[in-house]
Amino acid sequence: MNNIFESSDNSANCQLCPSDEPFFIPFTDEDLFAIRLQIPYALVELEGGGIPINANFDVAIYDELGTTMLFDFGDMLSTKFNVGYRNNVADKLAEYQLYLPVPFADNNGAVHIHRYVEVVEGDLVQVVGAGYNEVFYFSQDQIPFPLYKVSPTKLGIPVLLGAVGSLIVNVNNASAPINQVFPVEVGVGSEAGCFRFRISLSYTSGSGNVYHYFTKPFKRIKCDEVLRVIGTYPGNTIDCNSNMHQSFNVNYTMFAQNMLIGNVFADCEEIASVVKKTYNSNSFNYKSEKQRRFSFKSDPCPKWYADHIENMVLAKLFEINNTAYIMEGVESVFKDSDIDSVSFQNIDVNLQLRKCEKVFSC
Repeated sequence: MNNIFESSDNSANCQLCPSDEPFFIPFTDEDLFAIRLQIPYALVELEGGGIPINANFDVAIYDELGTTMLFDFGDMLSTKFNVGYRNNVADKLAEYQLYLPVPFADNNGAVHIHRYVEVVEGDLVQVVGAGYNEVFYFSQDQIPFPLYKVSPTKLGIPVLLGAVGSLIVNVNNASAPINQVFPVEVGVGSEAGCFRFRISLSYTSGSGNVYHYFTKPFKRIKCDEVLRVIGTYPGNTIDCNSNMHQSFNVNYTMFAQNMLIGNVFADCEEIASVVKKTYNSNSFNYKSEKQRRFSFKSDPCPKWYADHIENMVLAKLFEINNTAYIMEGVESVFKDSDIDSVSFQNIDVNLQLRKCEKVFSC
């Protein structure tokens, strides 16, 4: 089973009882959730063969104790979220891939929803209104945060429900149709401090068993102390956490199937750049290089979440708040935490932006 899921319903990390590890997965009002559930393949074979065959599937949100349902997204045919699956018989891997919105209002009753526009690489995009005033080239410039790439041809836009009418998007100086990311928009008219997703599999043929899988607890964060990290893998890749970066869509095609998305309490601050000049035998400088460097450091994370974030760092493309970074030749991303726990770790790694290199004629 992958990192953020467990088959127990009694974890209460948000309550910080003496026996609990003081950690929750952070999310912000603008977030959507990219969740992958790996099913033990022995279970798949026990229950008659593949997923989602022979199984009824339901997604809901529960309180952090896993006892009270706060919201029900519905089954695999729901248009409230995007779901795909992969059943790899050769490697004995079975996985669900889900993209879900944040259905909660904040303490003022404001609800963020998600919109998108169709784009291609190189398009000139202008987003104005609803709190935005941005102009950039898609897939060439950095995408302004909290906008996000839904897929190589879709730009996601979080927007307050009450302000969606003022949102204007122009692509190549022409008005672009603004679409809903999820066909049915969901919302809960109250604020939820902590919650857990629950995925339920009910096998109606064969054993009749019901299996519940809970995520570790999530908690809304209202300050700017959270960074969004994204790892993008090549298609048809099985990564080091056994995530399969290709799936079959069940309800509709929307999101890129090779992205991992998560949040982490961290800072990414610029430090001294690396500057290099190369001379020939006549002391002529024929090449100058500059590489901007950043220190990426997180608050303590439990080992299971450190592994989850580290898998994003290992992707072919690694981004923090829509900026792509490369690693600075280190062998470890996480260090043991200085708090009194052997199970907690900190991100502590130097990153670099793309090198600027200028070659001069002799």
